[in-house]
Amino acid sequence: MVQIQEKLAKMCVYIHMSVSEMADKFCQELRRKYYITPKSYLDCVNLYIQLLAEKRRELYTAQDRFLNGLNKLKETNVLIESMKVISNWKAYSLANWICVNISLFQRRYCSNFVCCTDRARETTAYTC
Repeated sequence: MVQIQEKLAKMCVYIHMSVSEMADKFCQELRRKYYITPKSYLDCVNLYIQLLAEKRRELYTAQDRFLNGLNKLKETNVLIESMKVISNWKAYSLANWICVNISLFQRRYCSNFVCCTDRARETTAYTC
């Protein structure tokens, strides 16, 4: 806490000195005197505090948007993974259903006919 107070004190001195220098430059260029009063200095410090608070709000808003977007991406990845599992299960079930129905068809109607179930098993990763 002491280090922060020291740094703030140094910053306030720097600001006051730079405002004094700019006031002298203003006087030389425009031949118009600008007086630095304690009130004007405090107004400058208050303006700095307001700008700092505004920038912090903007930073928190941006951080919140970033975290919300990141959470949405994570949720989407979970949904995609579950959809892949369901899709693979459905494809496996469909392949089994086709194999069962082909063999039923073959037993009923094609006793002499060699069906293509063996070829289908070789070309797909699913087994009947």
